[in-house]
Amino acid sequence: MEKAEGLYREAEDFLRQEEWNKAFRTATFLLSVGNNYWETTKYQELTEAIKTAREDGEKLYQARRLVEQGGVDNLVEAIALVEKIDPKSYVYKKAQDEIRKIGRQMLALAEEELEQRRNSSAAINIARRIPASAKLAEEAQDLIILAEAYADAWQGKVASLEAAIIRAQKVTVKRPLYGKAQRLIARWQREIEDIAHLEKAQTLARGGSIDALSNAVAEASLIPVSNPRYEEAQDSINEWQRQIETLEDSPYLNRAEALAIAGDLGSLQAAIAEASRVGRGRALYSEAQQRVGQWQRQVETMQDRPYLDSAQQWALIGDAVSLQAAIDEASRIGPGRALYDEAQNRISEWRSRLQRMQDRPTLDGARDLAARGDLQGAISLAERIGSGRALSNDAADDLQRWRSQIRAEENLQEARRLAGGATPEALAAAIRTADRVPNFSPLRNEADLAISQWSQQILSLAQQQATFDVAGAIEIARRIPENTASYGAARAQIEAWQRMLVPSPTPRTFP
Repeated sequence: MEKAEGLYREAEDFLRQEEWNKAFRTATFLLSVGNNYWETTKYQELTEAIKTAREDGEKLYQARRLVEQGGVDNLVEAIALVEKIDPKSYVYKKAQDEIRKIGRQMLALAEEELEQRRNSSAAINIARRIPASAKLAEEAQDLIILAEAYADAWQGKVASLEAAIIRAQKVTVKRPLYGKAQRLIARWQREIEDIAHLEKAQTLARGGSIDALSNAVAEASLIPVSNPRYEEAQDSINEWQRQIETLEDSPYLNRAEALAIAGDLGSLQAAIAEASRVGRGRALYSEAQQRVGQWQRQVETMQDRPYLDSAQQWALIGDAVSLQAAIDEASRIGPGRALYDEAQNRISEWRSRLQRMQDRPTLDGARDLAARGDLQGAISLAERIGSGRALSNDAADDLQRWRSQIRAEENLQEARRLAGGATPEALAAAIRTADRVPNFSPLRNEADLAISQWSQQILSLAQQQATFDVAGAIEIARRIPENTASYGAARAQIEAWQRMLVPSPTPRTFP
């Protein structure tokens, strides 16, 4: 029965591949091989195997889902679930592969705790939970040894590093993590050497002299960048370098302060020169520059105070020539100097006084012309006062008022010219033009009087028109503006005329 045997082996292959449906479909072919033994006994045996393999496959599926969720607890639970699969199961080999795979993941988690989180306790706990079925007992035991070694090494002392090396040496040549252990041993031996450099450097630095600190810097500089203690060594080097610079530069600053005590110009300049020997980036540079700035301000004050005192004496005289001399004298104090702001404030005050003195006759003359009625002359004279000068705002106010007054006169003249036409249209245009005279203008009363007269003229023209053309009269009366004295009378007249235009109803005649 070669055909039946072939079908049976094919179904078994499908089971090993977790192809349950294909295995069952192949098994059904045994029912038609024409042999009672294969159609009954062997068929029943195969279907039972399929059922068992399917159940084991479900356990494997659930274990894989747990692995996907991650976490040590889920990995341990996944292994426990896979361990329940019978050795006779068709998926037993896959189950064992899965257990070893999960065990490797647990080892990786333990190493992650060591390398990334520096947590030896967590790493040891994970390694101890790897089941024996994962067949990783030696790797787990080696990892526990190395985790204990790490815990010693992280203390950073020579003795603790030596203890870490002794622990790591327990991982012998035939052990799985022997290579890693040897790398750690070499690393910790180098670190011991570098700690010796650092401890020697610290001992040298306690001497406190420039030579002692320089030797300490040289000793600590032997620690390479790859060493875990490199940053600590660099911090120490930077501190010792600052101490060296302080020792080297303090004499400059001390001599400078001693010179500055005298307080005279020469002593202060000598102090500045001495403190300026402290170079940029040095430990005492900021302090030195602060002192230099202080002394420089004192020097500038001594140098420039005579200019400002002389300027003030000139300003006390008070005439234009003296004020200009005061401004010129104070202007000798340049930007950035200690007395510059004070000088500029005084210059601004004196310049304002000088400009008022220079421009007051011009503005007074312009106002006198305006009072005599020569507005155009007043404007021409006041325009000589430039913008930004002390009296420019006063001049601008006067110019605005005078120009407005000229426009008011021009508007009133134009309105009278228009009113000369004596037609309703001309009178209405005259009213509009006169109404442009501002309310604050002295000509506003005159404009209002003219507007009242012209509105009355329009009403009179409308009344004359009404004798022969009522509709035309209404159109004329409507030209009277609302803000005029004749507006009310015009509206009453318009209503009366409109009633005249509406025909009376014809009386009805009854038989």
